[in-house]
Amino acid sequence: MARIERGVRVIAHGTRLRLHGDLDLDTAPVFLDVVAARLTECSQHAVTALQIDCADLDFCDSSGLAALIMAHQRAEAAGVRLDLAAQPEHLRRLFQLCGLGTLFPAESDSAG
Repeated sequence: MARIERGVRVIAHGTRLRLHGDLDLDTAPVFLDVVAARLTECSQHAVTALQIDCADLDFCDSSGLAALIMAHQRAEAAGVRLDLAAQPEHLRRLFQLCGLGTLFPAESDSAG
């Protein structure tokens, strides 16, 4: 499944989502809709983890950041671990500046 709307492309493959483009005020609702659908599927099939590949995420503003936090909260409520994989440097820096590094650890941080 691929959804394209106003600059964000979310590709869903089972328990993995891939983000392409910008996650911002215009695109955050699309992202949250796709995450909600995937979390429903995870719950129906007793899947305990959902991975979001951020390698091709070009930009994330405060609305995108809020959407990521909401996605994490919804996943937690559903009993699903949300992993943000391949975080680009700009996203890791945003998490550090906002004190969210422990909520969204980089892969190297969570591996050890």
